[in-house]
Amino acid sequence: MINIQLDIFYLNEDGIFTAYCPALELSSYGSSVGDAQSAFDEALEIFLEDTIQKGTLEKVLLKLGWTLKAIPKADFEPPKLKVNDIQKLSQNMIRGGTTRITLPAYS
Repeated sequence: MINIQLDIFYLNEDGIFTAYCPALELSSYGSSVGDAQSAFDEALEIFLEDTIQKGTLEKVLLKLGWTLKAIPKADFEPPKLKVNDIQKLSQNMIRGGTTRITLPAYS
């Protein structure tokens, strides 16, 4: 298994809280940060279960800009955020954080 830490941004727009992970283009929302975070955790679990079950996880990650490294064994690395992307997010950002996910190892 491969453990990866991902950035999560929490935004507030007109009282709606959004949890957004740029590396997966995955988001969720709620009436509070906690609700958004819970909904995001559920969406992330569904995303991983679905793509692993369909055998499309590697294809989806590569399409999202991830790189697959094979030194000495296969390992995924999420794309890096650009300064412009961070500046756009920071306009409504109330909090940033990370989440750790576990992906199946590839050989």
